[in-house]
Amino acid sequence: MMDTAKLLMRLSAAAAPSGLEGHALLREILMGELGIEEEKIRADRNGNLLAEICPGQPGGRHIMLDAHFDEIGFIVTEIDDKGFLHVAGVGGSYPGTLFGAKLRVLAAEPLFGVVVTTPPHLQQGGEEELPAVTDFCIDIGYDAEQAKQRVRLGDMVVRERAPAQLAAGRVTGKALDNRAGVAVLLETIARLRETDGPNRVTAVFSAQEEVGTRGAATAAFALRPDEAVVVDVSFAAQPGAPKGKCGELGGGPMLGISPILSRPAFDALRRLAEAKEIPYQVEVMGGLTGTNGDPVQISGEGVPVALVSVPLRNMHTGVEIIDPEDIRQSAALIAAYLGGEEA
Repeated sequence: MMDTAKLLMRLSAAAAPSGLEGHALLREILMGELGIEEEKIRADRNGNLLAEICPGQPGGRHIMLDAHFDEIGFIVTEIDDKGFLHVAGVGGSYPGTLFGAKLRVLAAEPLFGVVVTTPPHLQQGGEEELPAVTDFCIDIGYDAEQAKQRVRLGDMVVRERAPAQLAAGRVTGKALDNRAGVAVLLETIARLRETDGPNRVTAVFSAQEEVGTRGAATAAFALRPDEAVVVDVSFAAQPGAPKGKCGELGGGPMLGISPILSRPAFDALRRLAEAKEIPYQVEVMGGLTGTNGDPVQISGEGVPVALVSVPLRNMHTGVEIIDPEDIRQSAALIAAYLGGEEA
């Protein structure tokens, strides 16, 4: 089986903001390490990468297995007369996490920068409201003329944060939302390649989730699956987070219940988890899920959707935390479900 922690850190290190996902790393893993034939992998016009995983058998269902690959980031909107870069957010970055952050500017030749941060010694007055993302500037070390030679308006920016392992094997890094879900898909694929299940499975590494769940919407419309399993992350318990909205790191996959999600699929996943002694958690939502499950469910004539989430701490920061065991358990459960196992 795959080394989950190493896989997760490899995926975390990739720079793939919404709209600039790229496919080189995923193709390398799918073809080189998982043995998927090149002709079964394709990119569509909206930036998704699709891979035919299992051919299925007569009477089997066609199931779309989805996880988004994009990460939150920024886009350069101005280069001022001092050479500082001004940006707009791409996806939901919380301004409070940006002070002193190190960034990578994805110019023709990528370069590093840091967010300009006023030293506490020079701050005036009492507590002030947090600035908006558009109020921050990036210092790349160049004056205006040099900066404009190297950076263009519209260049994308991502956090620069090397992933690392914490105690007990947990992994911290950027973009684990949703590289953790991508890791689940890759480990699920590795398990399914060893079986000959009844269902046809198409894996979708979808684009542009962080700017409106756009990639999964077009992928589902094109595939017209009988069912979908969407894999994302959700909140893990940590100081300051409401307990009722959080799972536990190491507690296993979080199975979603919502009016828009398929209750039969949830019930089947729960029965399988209990039969196979896979730990799981239940995540209850009153309506929309905030994941790719929302647009997939109303694609075409409608698609029954199951949602499996990996608990994650510090979401949308450069120090997100994942327990690799939750990825392994999620993959084991989803592979059993897609492979047609019954409790």
